[in-house]
Amino acid sequence: MLGIESSCDETAAALVADGREILSSLVASQIDIHRKYGRVVPELASREHLRQIVPAVREALAQAGIMLADVDAIGVTQCPGLVGALLGVRARPRKANQLERHRRQEDVPSRAIATEIL
Repeated sequence: MLGIESSCDETAAALVADGREILSSLVASQIDIHRKYGRVVPELASREHLRQIVPAVREALAQAGIMLADVDAIGVTQCPGLVGALLGVRARPRKANQLERHRRQEDVPSRAIATEIL
């Protein structure tokens, strides 16, 4: 399973086999972007998620040594999250749906905490 989490200020992608074995786990941090403001700026977080999601997934796949066609399910965060970061919520399911159409499988929507646990 490929898990994608992007509900706040980090974009993460992880691959898990058989629900137990972590094949890869990648976190693209936004700390440097938000540090100068002393807080997470939701609008900036949303833009960064859109910029980082494809490279994060590609790197997670590369770390795991597998192809997208080998992934049997994709879990994406749909809620909850920061209001501004959730502007990108529509993009995450769309991106997962694009991946799923490529794979001919269905995605697995999840809440933020469930995806983070992955």
